[in-house]
Amino acid sequence: MIGVTSMDLSKAFDSLPHKLTLAKLKAYNVGKSRLNWLQNYLELRKQRVQVNDTTSDWRYTMLGAPQ
Repeated sequence: MIGVTSMDLSKAFDSLPHKLTLAKLKAYNVGKSRLNWLQNYLELRKQRVQVNDTTSDWRYTMLGAPQ
């Protein structure tokens, strides 16, 4: 048997720290394998900003969902 859950959580993730998001999902009894998958998806991501010819340094993202 296969189960599928679909939710648009992009707005919910935009301002929450990753650790808080994972803690909340754990409190709602989301399965360990799903939590591990989401943690791997969120952690150790980098981003930078470019404005005209100037580019910032790479920084790790601590909140928000990857776009």
